Formats: sequence, C-alpha cells, structure tokens
Amino acid sequence: AFADGTHDLVCSVDDSAAQIKYNLPAVGGVCNANEEAQWLIDLIDKYEIFGTGRPLPATEETIKAYCDNVLKESESNHQFANDLHVGLKNAASLKPAVREIIIAASRPDFYERFLLLCKIDVGKAKKIIKRVNARMHETKQIKWDAIGHMLEALEPDSKMSLSHVLCIARTYITITALIHEDKDGVREYVRNRLRYFQNDIEKVEEITKVRADWDCELHEYKKPTIPYKSASYVLIKVLDKLIP
Repeated sequence: AFADGTHDLVCSVDDSAAQIKYNLPAVGGVCNANEEAQWLIDLIDKYEIFGTGRPLPATEETIKAYCDNVLKESESNHQFANDLHVGLKNAASLKPAVREIIIAASRPDFYERFLLLCKIDVGKAKKIIKRVNARMHETKQIKWDAIGHMLEALEPDSKMSLSHVLCIARTYITITALIHEDKDGVREYVRNRLRYFQNDIEKVEEITKVRADWDCELHEYKKPTIPYKSASYVLIKVLDKLIP
C-alpha cells in the first residue's frame, strides 16, 4: 500500500474494473519486475489501453480531459520519444538491434494512435468507447494469454523460435480487433490503435530478416497472476533473448 492508503495494481485475472478504478485491495500477487527495467515497463504501460482491465473515459467531460492530457503530452516535444531516448541511455544491457526496434516506436506518427479518439466527433467516440469497454474483460484475458505464451520463450529449455513469437504477437493484435463487433467503427479503431505494436513486429522482421509464422494459436494462461502486464515489454524481453 502507498502512503495515501491506495494499492498498486494487482495482476489477477479476476480483478474487477471497480478494484482498479478505486484502488481497492485485491487478492493475488503484485506485478513484479526487474528494477533495472522498471522505467521501461512503466513508460510502455502508460500507453497501452487494451487488456488493462481499466475502462476508457466514457462521458463527454472525461473524454475531453483525456484528450487534453494526450494532446499536451503530444505537443510537449514528443514526451514519449524524449523519455525513451533518455531511458535507453541507461539500458546498456539491451542488444543494439533491440534498442533500434524500441526507438522505432517513437517515430512521429506514434502519437497519432493516441489522438484517434480525439479527432472524431464526441458522439462517435462515445459509441466506440462503449463497445471497447464492453469487451474489457475479454481483451484482458487475450492479452494475458499472449503474454503468457511469449514468456514460455524465456524458459531455460524453450525451443520457441523468433518466427513463432512474432506470430503470437501478430495473433494477439488480430484477436483483440476481432473480439470487438464490426459496428460504429470500433474494430477499425482497435486495429489503428494497435498499429504501433504491428510496427514493432514489422521492424523486427526488417532487422532480423525473420518472418512471423503464418499461423499459431495462443496458449491459454491459467495462473492467477502474471509477472508483467505489458505485451510490448514482454516482446522486448523475448527479443533480447532470441535476437543474436
């Protein structure tokens, strides 16, 4: 618990939106991570909205506040890019190819993904948000399945190939989009919002000359807790092991 009585986010499949929204105590283990990489985990997690278990702002007032904040960060000398470059100076343990892949995420169109909801009519945005929030628990389980599956590559005796890991990442994007109804532009929004993750996959293919497998199924993750809550960060960890 923090000094003000609130609690850190607990990575448990049965976390309710209310637990997360109101910082209520939950049963399970707190998300743990290597302190050396915590800056990167926190930075990336701030920009992931699917599979967190947290609802998107759904009223006109909260949407406006959300957009004002995103726009402020976007105009603040591309704060994400600045934070990323500064942080990478202290991440000497990452392989050069992996660092290059991460840096690619900070290109100018990165922020456009976060402004998508803010560039459309508020009425349309509310319809999209309603449908996204309705699938909040499903997208969380999909994300956990993808993270858990990729983490198998970090096991000492794992034979998982880079092409299979890339397939898992791509399948995660596809299923996350398809789980949403193809109405009110929501599926298109989800695909566009996850485009940054697709860019990562394509950058890996470009650098390594390894293509994602054509087909793969996510392994169901059945444990009550998960060590990392960011799919992007887990992909980075796996890449750092598999890329020479």
